[in-house]
Amino acid sequence: ALALDLADLRMRLAEQAQRAEEAIAREAALNKEKEDLEEAQEAQGERIRDSLRKERERQIADLRQALADAGGSDGPSQIQRERLDLDIVAALGRQFSGDRIKRVLDARRTADIQQRVRNGRLEDCGLILWQTKSDPDWEPAWVEALAADQRATAAAAAVLICVALPEGVESLCRIDGVWVVNIQTWPVLAMALREQLIQVAGARAALRATDEQVDLLYRYLAGDEFRLRVEAIVETFELMQSQIRREREVMEKHWAEREKQTQRVIGNTASMYGALRAIACGGLAAIPALELDEKGRLQEDGEV
Repeated sequence: ALALDLADLRMRLAEQAQRAEEAIAREAALNKEKEDLEEAQEAQGERIRDSLRKERERQIADLRQALADAGGSDGPSQIQRERLDLDIVAALGRQFSGDRIKRVLDARRTADIQQRVRNGRLEDCGLILWQTKSDPDWEPAWVEALAADQRATAAAAAVLICVALPEGVESLCRIDGVWVVNIQTWPVLAMALREQLIQVAGARAALRATDEQVDLLYRYLAGDEFRLRVEAIVETFELMQSQIRREREVMEKHWAEREKQTQRVIGNTASMYGALRAIACGGLAAIPALELDEKGRLQEDGEV
């Protein structure tokens, strides 16, 4: 009876071990399928981003060629604005490869560029309108026209990039819901606006937002809290850039001072060496690094 019990126990243990191995194998297969699926999705996303990037580059190349062919027929200011638009489209494409970015050729629209923001899963997070102005003087009517276009397209944000800003504005302000920014600061504003739109979209998806919640979110985008948050981000970036510039200037000053000190040391050493050579009447061993070449310069290392 004991032998039968042991045999039965061994059989059960063997069956359990086999079931465990099968479960492990199934789990490994499922994990492999999951990894393959994730890799396929990532590869597909990369192909989509690459295709979008190539399409933008092709469009930009075509537009640049069209501008070159057109010559000056539309006037210098128009060509300057066209080139500014192309530069901004190219910069947005390089920095946010997953977004859908296109120039607006519809005469009924004020905005020059539309940026459809998408997160890492290529989900739509909102629309940003961009308009450029290379005119030397500020015109308040620009804001009104772009704000109307923003309402018509239900865009989450609208940005006016200007060579000339309103009086008293150095780099960034918000007028009637439209962001007004200079050419130097707009890339920082682009990063801040895009990050805020992605966060808001994520919160909206998590809440399974009702119409009322959506209205609250859009009121937040148009409100002072959102404006202050974006301005704080831009201000921080500008302070960081200013600090980097100051540090670079200080380091360049130190390098220049050290170079002068090094030159003085080399000059004094060479003078002392020449005096000693003269006193020793050639009995002092030659030091190639302190000898002059045919052009009257100190020889470089390795020269004879």
